[in-house]
Amino acid sequence: MAATARASSPGPTTTALERTLAKALTEIVIGLDLSDDDAITPEAATAVPEPVIALLQDLPELNRRASSG
Repeated sequence: MAATARASSPGPTTTALERTLAKALTEIVIGLDLSDDDAITPEAATAVPEPVIALLQDLPELNRRASSG
């Protein structure tokens, strides 16, 4: 029961981890977007974050709001 409660309500450490991951993903997307077409094709720059976006969209609304802080 305690594990279920922990999984559904993240503590401060989990929130910090989520925010760090969100910042890291943002940096990756920005890097891809600003990279020269010679370094990475526009198609690849678009395709790389698509699976991550799909996973993030599957998160419950509460988790998305908590990690966007």
